[in-house]
Amino acid sequence: MQKLFRKLRAAFLFSWQDALTYRAEGFVWFINDAVIPLVMIALWLAAYRTVDRVGAYAVEDMVHYYVMFLALSTILTPYPEGYSSYLIRNGTISLHLVRPFPFQLWLLAGEIAGRGVRLFFLIPLILLIVLILGPGLLEAFALTWETAPILLASMVLSFLLSYCLKLSIGLLAFWIGRIDGIAQVFIIVKIFLAGNIMPLDLMPPAVERLTFFLPFRYLYFFPVQLLQGRLDFLSALGGLAIQGMWLVLAYLLMQWVFAAGVRRYGAYGG
Repeated sequence: MQKLFRKLRAAFLFSWQDALTYRAEGFVWFINDAVIPLVMIALWLAAYRTVDRVGAYAVEDMVHYYVMFLALSTILTPYPEGYSSYLIRNGTISLHLVRPFPFQLWLLAGEIAGRGVRLFFLIPLILLIVLILGPGLLEAFALTWETAPILLASMVLSFLLSYCLKLSIGLLAFWIGRIDGIAQVFIIVKIFLAGNIMPLDLMPPAVERLTFFLPFRYLYFFPVQLLQGRLDFLSALGGLAIQGMWLVLAYLLMQWVFAAGVRRYGAYGG
């Protein structure tokens, strides 16, 4: 275990240096992730000129929702699908398959390092938003002491769930080469069902009920609900349990796709 930890630490430090070297590219991806929440803040501010509340959300609640959504989606969204599919297409993955270090963990260390670098971009943006919109924005922050540990656990599970789902897509390159189309479909579905466009509890009841049975709700919307104090302790625990269940299923899917892909890759290479 100690030897594995040292290897994981080395992979993290290497990826950290790489992320710092290509920080300009990282900034472009950061802006890409920030566009939808920033646009939605502007749209909702315009909409609230004629109404006081939309559902259970006052204007401060809605702006806070998207600011928190921006923060969480920035630090909890890994991108293993693009790099893993690239390694498979050009055959470089062969180098990783013969190393005494799991390919999935190596990629995971790199993604963790990349999210850490994004904090350098995120913190000034959040401070700028608070400066523009005023400190009253912070009044919608209603995390309680009893749900704070659940939030931390939920953030870890959210990151790992997204990683497993997206790596499973990237590993499809063992069969189809380029996975861009499938990745785009995944992103579009996630935008609508993870709460990017609007809080899920403002969607039609049938659509919201559907989200309870899909993993997308637990990527960002569930942690944001915790931050806004919209869940009591038992509801928070229940949501965390469902999130953990989806992580187990996504992990098993990722491992199955990887094992099947490596068998096919080995047979083709032979």
